[in-house]
Amino acid sequence: YCRMSAGKLATMQTTGFGSETLGLRERELVCVFPYIISEGVPSVENFMEETGLRCDNILQIDGQQLLRITRGTLPMILVVSGGKVLAEYGYRDLH
Repeated sequence: YCRMSAGKLATMQTTGFGSETLGLRERELVCVFPYIISEGVPSVENFMEETGLRCDNILQIDGQQLLRITRGTLPMILVVSGGKVLAEYGYRDLH
């Protein structure tokens, strides 16, 4: 679901379709990934290249911390302004 969500966001970035809902044009896109070093796990760079997603800032944090922050819901897309969460989306409701 992470790849599919990234693909949806990349399409929104490219076409502008649906991006007004998320405010993609006027907001910075920050992508947060778990910090994983393991054979067979694609790098963040490979993930970005494969999905076509463009992030203004990429962060990597401990996987357990990420699960705690997201309450186990991955992927989680948040629209944030001034430190406040304005909206929360998952794969199924991202359109």
